[in-house]
Amino acid sequence: MLAGLLACAASGCGPSGPKMVPVSGEVTFNGKPVETGDILFMPAEGHAAPEGGRIVNGRYECTCVPGKKRVEVRATREIPGTSDSMRGGRPRVEDYVPRQFNVDTTLTADVPAAGSNSINFPLTGPGAKVK
Repeated sequence: MLAGLLACAASGCGPSGPKMVPVSGEVTFNGKPVETGDILFMPAEGHAAPEGGRIVNGRYECTCVPGKKRVEVRATREIPGTSDSMRGGRPRVEDYVPRQFNVDTTLTADVPAAGSNSINFPLTGPGAKVK
């Protein structure tokens, strides 16, 4: 939550900052809702702070400055039957959304200033890499 507030402050979304619009939608991976994760909308050009929010049960809601965006989706899940001493014996986790949708994103979106701001991301890809 703190990161979201800092991003909001850095991007100037206060009363005198740029106009923000609501954006929402669904995020699936290989046909199944992404249970929990994060989605970030970054300006396609320039260095403004990213905007975004949490993905919960395959849905997200956030506010963004309209325009062309690069989009990153990040999600992890526990690996049943594993143990990680660095996590207090809890199961290890894996990033299961491929790098092409986060670190090396190929996702883009055009956030309109008016009208419907429902943007869905039906992601597909190979198996996960273990952290």
